[in-house]
Amino acid sequence: MVAIFDKATLYVHKIKWGMSETILIGYVRRSNAGTEVKISINTKAFAEAETYETSDGESYVPMTINLSRLRKVIDGERAVTTVCQEVDA
Repeated sequence: MVAIFDKATLYVHKIKWGMSETILIGYVRRSNAGTEVKISINTKAFAEAETYETSDGESYVPMTINLSRLRKVIDGERAVTTVCQEVDA
């Protein structure tokens, strides 16, 4: 499936890659001034995301951003890239 960006609305889709599944959680873009990276997280996707717990009892949602695509966003070569979570299928 493909991510659909329509007037800043992020729709959640799942993409299967081999033995794992990538869940779209949000997106990253550079600010208009170019001085910040803005991260937008879809609240429904975040609420449904898998979590893990550390030894001190804190819970976290593991997410990934492709580094080369993030660099392109920072350099202005790309408008947006995704924030994802990889889970076992």
